Amino acid sequence: MIQLVFQFIFLIFVLVSKGTFLQTLLLLPVVISKGSSLITEHRNFDIEFKNRKIPFEVSSSLQERYGTFTMIILGESMATLVENLNGHYVLNSVMEFILLSINVIGIFWLYYALIDTVHVKGHNYIKLALFRGTHVSFLLVLSLETFFLVNLFEVDKLWLRSGFMASLFATISLIFILKRFSKTTLQQNRNFFIGAGGFLVLFLFVSFRPLVLLTISDLYMIYLVIRRERASYLQGIALAK
Repeated sequence: MIQLVFQFIFLIFVLVSKGTFLQTLLLLPVVISKGSSLITEHRNFDIEFKNRKIPFEVSSSLQERYGTFTMIILGESMATLVENLNGHYVLNSVMEFILLSINVIGIFWLYYALIDTVHVKGHNYIKLALFRGTHVSFLLVLSLETFFLVNLFEVDKLWLRSGFMASLFATISLIFILKRFSKTTLQQNRNFFIGAGGFLVLFLFVSFRPLVLLTISDLYMIYLVIRRERASYLQGIALAK
């Protein structure tokens, strides 16, 4: 109840305030309080779930909604890239378009290859809340990554390249983190560190031209996809024996 009162007060301030910076500053407490309410009230959720005998698991319908949201973001980024290509009929622009498209497809492939088999179960509500919060964070970071990706096609600036690499690193890292929620305990995953370490190396190339940067990032995306498909293939052989 107290959180709702604070949110209402902050929203009133946002409506009457002038200036984008001030509005953004006032919206932050609202967003934080909305997200933290699920964490702070987890004990009440635990009691409610146990009284109603509801299993502590993320439903397949909710995961399907997350997947649909992801598809919308990636689809919009592809549509924007195709639209921006109109009028740029030079080899350099076409090559950049192809590399950016590979990046979008790579994110799509990696996301569905890893998340398709995720079934989140736990002994309390906190794990479910953390999974949902992480997935929402993934969607936000993915939206930011597509923003940098689309603008990188039009303008070559260092801050755009840096933002693209940072958001791409965060996107892939969050995909690996989401995969770990399918385990009983959240333990370290060497694939996550391979992904993180690889992108730290890619930051060294952030000062190069977009074509070089995109080629390197696409090759690394393809490497991650191949690793995942190989792991799935070996797992299938092991189960067949």
